[in-house]
Amino acid sequence: MKINTDDSVICQNENRIHNYFAWPSVTWLPDGMLAMVASGFRLRHVCPFGKGVICYSGDEGRRWTLPAVVIDTPLDDRDCGIAVFGLERNRVIVTSFNNSRGMQQESNGIQLSGVGDGGKRYRYVEAYLDLVEDDDERNYLGSTYRLSEDGGYTFGRIKRVPVTAPHGPCVMPDGSLLYVGTKFGSPGILEAWKMEAEGEEFVFVSSLDTSAIPKEYEPCEPHAVWTGNRVLVQIRVQGKNYFSTWQCDSVDGGESFRNLHPILKAQEGAPPHLLLHSSGILIS
Repeated sequence: MKINTDDSVICQNENRIHNYFAWPSVTWLPDGMLAMVASGFRLRHVCPFGKGVICYSGDEGRRWTLPAVVIDTPLDDRDCGIAVFGLERNRVIVTSFNNSRGMQQESNGIQLSGVGDGGKRYRYVEAYLDLVEDDDERNYLGSTYRLSEDGGYTFGRIKRVPVTAPHGPCVMPDGSLLYVGTKFGSPGILEAWKMEAEGEEFVFVSSLDTSAIPKEYEPCEPHAVWTGNRVLVQIRVQGKNYFSTWQCDSVDGGESFRNLHPILKAQEGAPPHLLLHSSGILIS
């Protein structure tokens, strides 16, 4: 298959204040359709209105369907990942995560209190957050996912996994998923979790040893890909005057990781998004 290289608008909510779409991931579905997932219908970078949305294209990315909501909790549903997995490669997972009310209120004060609209957006966000109950946060706060058993068109109930990564898990040769991510609520701690090819839940596999990274820097937002003979992981590492990408790999299916080292200079950028091209070329 080839993919369209011309510019095209995938999704927007034109002439509405909820017109911020961000942090997409894309994949081929089992039937040959393209699917793109992102966090959409937002006000800005942090707000409580984000929803995980999906769009489909049947003409190699030239035209897309309107965004349909896949993950919508009472909280701010953010970065979305998507992967096709399973023994027959016909199952689809969409992942996301969200923020606590406290974090959103703090960000609202920083981002919106000075916006030149007389404080309207600030009050709008505060009014919504006042409606979010304690039970809502207990039931939905965390790293979330939904599974599809029909190739990516309908999805089951929202579930939670202890780790999060902007582009979700990687698919292993046996059809299982390996989710290398940041432990939710524990900045700087990275773990690997696995879902069997026909499974429903993730189980713990290992912790990543990040001791090679200076203590003043925080590792987060990793992404993993199966390259054909190993799992390759790249990691966002950030700190004062530092914003870079580190890399490690695993040759035992995520049981252990080795060779953690920086691949970019101090200010050359992150976070990573790894894609294995059909030619064997790795795109980061």
